Amino acid sequence: MIQPDDVRIIRALQVAPRASFASMAAALGLTEGAVRRRYRRLHADGVIRVVGVVNPGALGQSRWLVRLRCRPGSAAAIAGALAKRDDVNWVALGAAGSEVTCATQARDQAQREELPGQRLPRTAAVLDINAFAMLRQFMGGRGHYWAALHGTLTPQEEAMLGSDSPPFTESPAVTDDPVHLTTEDEAMLDMLAADGRASLVDLATAADSTPGRVSRRLHVLLLQRVVHIDIEIAPQPWAITHGPTCGFEYTRHR
Repeated sequence: MIQPDDVRIIRALQVAPRASFASMAAALGLTEGAVRRRYRRLHADGVIRVVGVVNPGALGQSRWLVRLRCRPGSAAAIAGALAKRDDVNWVALGAAGSEVTCATQARDQAQREELPGQRLPRTAAVLDINAFAMLRQFMGGRGHYWAALHGTLTPQEEAMLGSDSPPFTESPAVTDDPVHLTTEDEAMLDMLAADGRASLVDLATAADSTPGRVSRRLHVLLLQRVVHIDIEIAPQPWAITHGPTCGFEYTRHR
């Protein structure tokens, strides 16, 4: 059961994914301890997850959407094999378990040309493969432009969280001037992929650096759109209590 204050915390995270518990508590009129406990419970129950998502295009890597039509009963095994690859971002099953869709990335032109034709599974279980290069993408901005929870917080509460950045804007699918990551950057991005709210101290420990240096570098990577912090919300309907007798149900749509 998701309580009304839980929904307000989720909305606050959409607006400011890395806001401190103290900042969220001040904006929401709750105690810092209550916000911390509720967030940890939502995370532990799989309702929400805050992650750092790397933009391959900023690193000079092209992205492809690939669809494989498979023989019945074989798609799950093929999806599992794809999910283990470093160059596959995500995998999904569809068409009643007979189709696999995945997003892949290539670091250079040779890898880009090789990927659809040679590196994807070629077995009797795969009936055909269709690959589509990503030509346009929209990223950046803040999650409060997602309208499903619009109005959960007042404009004043969102302003306290810093909701003044622009909406999602178009950026090149592959930049002409790719960013070259350092070993420290890679370590920091790996930790953010696991926990987008990882503290500066934890990021500094992972990168063998200092909190101040990590803070400045993260700011640069965000500005260069190498990474953005996203809040992922479980797709299943939420049962939300509101008072003793009535309830509301929210479903995520993106």
